[in-house]
Amino acid sequence: MAKWLWWWLGCWLALGAGAAERTAQPLFLSLESFLWEEFLDGERLLYERGARLAAGVERDNLGRAWPGLVFLSRARFYGGRVAYQGRSQSADGTTYPLASHTDYLGGGARLLLGQRLGYLTTGPALDLYLGADFHLWLRNIAGGVDAGGRLALGYRELYRQWSLLAGLGLARPRPHRSWFGVGLSLPVWVREWVSLAGQELRPRGAPGFWVNMRMRLSPRTTLTLEAVVERWRASPVVGGVFQPESRSQRLSMGLVWAL
Repeated sequence: MAKWLWWWLGCWLALGAGAAERTAQPLFLSLESFLWEEFLDGERLLYERGARLAAGVERDNLGRAWPGLVFLSRARFYGGRVAYQGRSQSADGTTYPLASHTDYLGGGARLLLGQRLGYLTTGPALDLYLGADFHLWLRNIAGGVDAGGRLALGYRELYRQWSLLAGLGLARPRPHRSWFGVGLSLPVWVREWVSLAGQELRPRGAPGFWVNMRMRLSPRTTLTLEAVVERWRASPVVGGVFQPESRSQRLSMGLVWAL
């Protein structure tokens, strides 16, 4: 799977390099507030909450001043440890509260291609976007001792996902050049490998949304402040183990600067 991730990343960066006359090659670093939840029949079974650190590289021409092709391609890598609050289950079906932690390590690549409909020289310009996204992440849930004094085993989950994207963007001109994007994401291919069962599950992804806001801090610098919000959801799936409905969201605040 790693070779496919690098192939995807290479294609996106190559497309970005030739997609417009004038591009920027920024790096970014961000801190994410992350939440993962699992539900059964409307009742929350567990949640994970904490901070993750993300970094990566992108190419874009969001500063384009005239109508035409606009794009944003990004490769992102992240990791972090978050708190786990859930329940363990004994052989007789009794459940006990369990507090532990979960380690996350992941990455992916995203491409948005669109059409700019106005001129930045005369005011804000509207963008229309379509795109795709590949995401790979490892969820490592640590074991521990539950409130009943029983040992709960940890396990790992490896997710791979392809999504289609659609959205709108609004670019504003100087002095503090800014861009606001909002859209929908539709997972069309999701695979989940569970170490506890030693097999692969196939959750069905549900539509989610994404929001991206960025503003240059000063006309004299390429340093840009960025905020990102994303939500994701997958339906329950039955295999060697039962995977409840899963939901996640992240709120990211970071800095983007051009090389």
